Amino acid sequence: MPKGTIAGAFAAGWALCAFCGQAPGHFERMMFNNPGLEVDLSLGIWPHIAVYDYDKDGKMDVVMRAASVPIQGSVRQSVCRAYLNPTEQNTGLDVPVAASHAPDGKRHPDAKGVKCPHPRKPNMIRANFVDLDTDGVEDLVYSLSDWTTYGKVGPACPLAYDAEGVWTNGQIETYIYFVRNAGTLREPKWETPVSVVCEGDPGSVLRGPWGGHAAMYRDFDGDGDMDFLTGEFVDAFWYFENVAGKGRCPRFAKGRRVCSPDGSHLAVDLCMFDPVLADFDGDGKEDLVAADEDGRVAVYAGTGTFVNGVPAFRRGCYLRQKAQELKFGCLATPFGCDWDGDGDWDFICGNSAGYIAFIENLSGPGVERPKWAEPKYLTVRGERIRTVAGWSGSPQGPAERKWGYSSVSVGDWDGDGILDVLANDINGDVRLYRGLRRGGTAVEPAVGIAVEWEGPQPVPAWEWRGSPGKNLRAPWRTTVEMFDWNRDGLQDLVVMDCEGYVSLYERFRAGDGSLRLKPPRRAFVDEKGNPLRFSGGERGGSGRARFRLVDWDGDGRVDILQAAFNARLVRQISSRGDVAVFRYGKKVGEEQLQGHTCCPTTVDFNADGVPDLVIAAEDGYFYYLPNATPILPSDKSKRGEHEKTS
Repeated sequence: MPKGTIAGAFAAGWALCAFCGQAPGHFERMMFNNPGLEVDLSLGIWPHIAVYDYDKDGKMDVVMRAASVPIQGSVRQSVCRAYLNPTEQNTGLDVPVAASHAPDGKRHPDAKGVKCPHPRKPNMIRANFVDLDTDGVEDLVYSLSDWTTYGKVGPACPLAYDAEGVWTNGQIETYIYFVRNAGTLREPKWETPVSVVCEGDPGSVLRGPWGGHAAMYRDFDGDGDMDFLTGEFVDAFWYFENVAGKGRCPRFAKGRRVCSPDGSHLAVDLCMFDPVLADFDGDGKEDLVAADEDGRVAVYAGTGTFVNGVPAFRRGCYLRQKAQELKFGCLATPFGCDWDGDGDWDFICGNSAGYIAFIENLSGPGVERPKWAEPKYLTVRGERIRTVAGWSGSPQGPAERKWGYSSVSVGDWDGDGILDVLANDINGDVRLYRGLRRGGTAVEPAVGIAVEWEGPQPVPAWEWRGSPGKNLRAPWRTTVEMFDWNRDGLQDLVVMDCEGYVSLYERFRAGDGSLRLKPPRRAFVDEKGNPLRFSGGERGGSGRARFRLVDWDGDGRVDILQAAFNARLVRQISSRGDVAVFRYGKKVGEEQLQGHTCCPTTVDFNADGVPDLVIAAEDGYFYYLPNATPILPSDKSKRGEHEKTS
């Protein structure tokens, strides 16, 4: 790649796939199967990166380590890949996890026995060897994030919003501890750790970054002492200028947002990112290289200039690679359907960033391992659809303001012959995007789904946002599926109610000819008559359930594939009046695909009339499992009957 440029296609990074080539009953990771296609460089979820010349060819490469389910094996383990700048061989490398730390040729002081003195267990911590007092000997610096004043996330999250939706707890706090080396490189002498303070900040807390633990030390302003940049938990970069002077114990000015040359604040696309500094483009100026939560890597080119006293970097440019495994961000939520009407199975898919994409099958019907196009974002009036929590939309607080967790289903909601998309997300506000044409990525602006409630819409006891009115608000991060359950030709909705019970919202035609939804009915029970309940948690532990309706066993009754260890079959065994009776089954495959909730959908790539399973895991990859459920020949024609409604 020429010096001075940052975009280009990297060789695909390879790691051993634990699912390929195994016997039926085992999931297989799906591939793009599209030689020559370039997509965003990406690996799993929560990556850590190093940028250096791995193959010693004079160009900067990216070495990335990620740990998620099931990126390697059946538990959360680390995998490390080297993504090379273009080479004639155009191959990737499976590399040891230790290679994620760039070999700088230096010997660092022995720091065994030195501990960070923070009084509480930090959520994230990083140690750096850096000569912070500029005496010629490397010191040890700990940077960490502490969630104590913010509050624990998950079911214990305090939901600390006031009546106006303002968060009343603290933010995620950043702390830095300086451990001076009063000795030498070979014989270090570690002094007592001290807290690093900033002007105007209380105690040792660095106000500004929301949990910025990835501090990067340089003499940015050229005055001889060490300043630092840090990323944060959400999406910003922060600059802290050392105002103590060379050769003194460091003291920093109040943190300020890093900006672009036009003075606007620099921000990554998706939160929980991992940044490093490196001269990636070889122009003599250090760049910011950051891996987002979903494994995409962007370069923010350094300008070597300051704007309003802060180092300026250009806006991010995402690196590209040769397409390998089929992936869309992380916590992907695919829905199998024939979006473009050409007879094969495509995907409409959401992800943790809140985007929705069309992933086109390029092979045509009957191909079990299709060729795929690069995901194309759905748009409204030329802008990508993206729904995020904002400052008050998540039950786990404003640290989640950049997440969306979009979950989708597809069907012809309005009966015009064009497929529509129904989306739920981190807010729980169900939205309909009407399609404009078959196969297009442009859709109509979102509208809510009104329900003819009998009284106020029920909300959970911990709801902090007030009444949503008539428009349906579902549990967050859950499936809301369009499905003609009663076979009357109208799309109904199947979704969990505010207490986590699977419920049916039946569609009906009112006297004025309009289509409306009845209030929810718990029409799904187990063998003992208890309503099916897929989520019983509270607050941040509520919702988070995904499923797919399909006649999996071919007996003419609609079953439920519920996300679990991978997925379990909740089989419909009978009906009692207008209530369907189900029996809980076991997992359908051998591999664990659930870290965060995975997402099942069904397809029939080989066009044999039998629905097969695709699950997207938290790592963003897609996993395929052919349906091996025994079936009588006389029942085979019933398979997939309800699939055709989509």
